[in-house]
Amino acid sequence: MVDTMAEALRAAAGPELFHRNTFRITGLPTTADRIAIHRRHEQATAGDADAAEVRAACERLLEDPRRRVIDELFWLWDVPGTDCPCPRSLHDDHDRAVIMYGRALDRELHADADDATLEQLWVDASRRWEALQQDDGLWEHLLHRVTVLNDARLPATVVDELRAGLPATLLQPLVTLAVAAKDPARPARCARDWTGQRSLAEDLLDRTADPLYAEVETIAGRVRALLDAGMVDSAIDEAKTAMGTLVRLRALLPAAYYQRTANLSELVAIAFNNCASQLYEQSGPLVDRFAELFPVAAEMAVTPHTRQTVTANKQIIGAAADQLAMGVRLIRQFADTGQPAVAGEEAERLRRELGEIPGASAEIDRTIEELRERRRLPERTGARVGGWLMAAVLIAVVLGFILVLYFPIG
Repeated sequence: MVDTMAEALRAAAGPELFHRNTFRITGLPTTADRIAIHRRHEQATAGDADAAEVRAACERLLEDPRRRVIDELFWLWDVPGTDCPCPRSLHDDHDRAVIMYGRALDRELHADADDATLEQLWVDASRRWEALQQDDGLWEHLLHRVTVLNDARLPATVVDELRAGLPATLLQPLVTLAVAAKDPARPARCARDWTGQRSLAEDLLDRTADPLYAEVETIAGRVRALLDAGMVDSAIDEAKTAMGTLVRLRALLPAAYYQRTANLSELVAIAFNNCASQLYEQSGPLVDRFAELFPVAAEMAVTPHTRQTVTANKQIIGAAADQLAMGVRLIRQFADTGQPAVAGEEAERLRRELGEIPGASAEIDRTIEELRERRRLPERTGARVGGWLMAAVLIAVVLGFILVLYFPIG
């Protein structure tokens, strides 16, 4: 048994608030006394598929009076034989609020309605519960029930505690589902639009999303460690795992309004930018993965400085890629059109001019090797070209010398 009503409310406030209601499980009315509960416990035989669940629910009703009061609040009051002095209209209003909330929660839990229908269900439920909480009769009824239960573990002050904690208890199941959703924007909006409780909804969304924030922060730390170790491919793959969670966070708690989300978005943007920079240093500019890195970095960046840095790095790498790709195309073109000497000269020129670009020399070497394998270039093209030129000079000198010998001037 929990010690305070606040603890009992926190324990109850989940998506299965109605599914786990002890009165729903046992089939007992909210006015059931201890004799009726004991009888229902005995009737739950081992042959019943749900016997263990029924017995456990009966035991909760007997052993945890605070949870019982909460379950009464979220179940039907308009039952035969009630000794409650409340006006019938209060019970009707309460039961309609319970049914409307239960329907919205069930459909949200099982994705059993379109967005527009769900939004309307939550609007209707929030309005009914907000009106009900303003009715003093609600609290008088609960105080009456505490008196009838006559349990020393259940002081009259629990009603005040229940009144203080009810708004959060109503919102928490929806908030929990929103945080867990792949597309949380709509359920998060429904929570924020709960009548009169926007500030509370914002606070609950922020607190419930704590594990998501921690998850992304942990991944960002692993990315930094992998980059420090020079494991850029692993760092990129790790960074990509953060994106699904971060996208959900940005839908739940938009970076434009929540500094915590903005900071985390910046962290991820920088991680993707740094992955791209290190990939460039290790592999050069002609790598396909830049196309998956810079767009994410730009999208996640929040501050102008980070956006400018990402844009500048993208432009630098893009310009280097264009230069190198154009040079490689020229080498191939010369080789494919039967100009091996010119192809070799172009290769040497590129090595000189693009030597500062990471991986440029290696890319040129790969291109030359590929062309040799395709027999577009002779072996060791650069050396052969130089040899041909030297041979031509020597031949010319020898021929000239011979001509002078046989045809002396003058």
